[in-house]
Amino acid sequence: MSQRFLSPERCIESLGEKSLGKVLDYGAGVGFWNNALAPRSQEIVSVEPNGLLLRSNRIPSTIVCGHNKVCAPLEKTTIKKMFKPHEFDTVLLSNVLSRYPEHVHDEIISSVHELVRPGGKVIVIDREQTLDFNQKYISGIAKSSVESSFKRIGFKTSHDRNIDVGDFHFGFIMKV
Repeated sequence: MSQRFLSPERCIESLGEKSLGKVLDYGAGVGFWNNALAPRSQEIVSVEPNGLLLRSNRIPSTIVCGHNKVCAPLEKTTIKKMFKPHEFDTVLLSNVLSRYPEHVHDEIISSVHELVRPGGKVIVIDREQTLDFNQKYISGIAKSSVESSFKRIGFKTSHDRNIDVGDFHFGFIMKV
């Protein structure tokens, strides 16, 4: 039976964490994850790096959910310049890396590494790589490639690292 994509509430609940501390939702889009994160967060800072997406009117200029701030877009600056080093306890990267070419992944992951406090975590959720009828990759990203990139940058595998996010996606946790 197909589960498709599970609700953000169910995914965050499955982490078993009472508090995620100060959270950076990097690649926030329309704020899809904010309602799920809010009960377990001291503060949520949402960033959407895709200026075209923001200007398309599909995303409101401000997303407000409880104690949420929005800082976007990131066209003229990098995420590292917007925040202090080690400012966040948790970073959520949901469907971010699959939006960018592979040569940019290490830069994004390095930036995130500098923003997470020692002992903090990164929750990674993305689209699983899929094949068309000719066995050519048409969308998504390989989970093993993403995990390798995180380890190369200096993240450690969390013992409870896999998150059930339903079909066609993968989810895992990496620790600093």
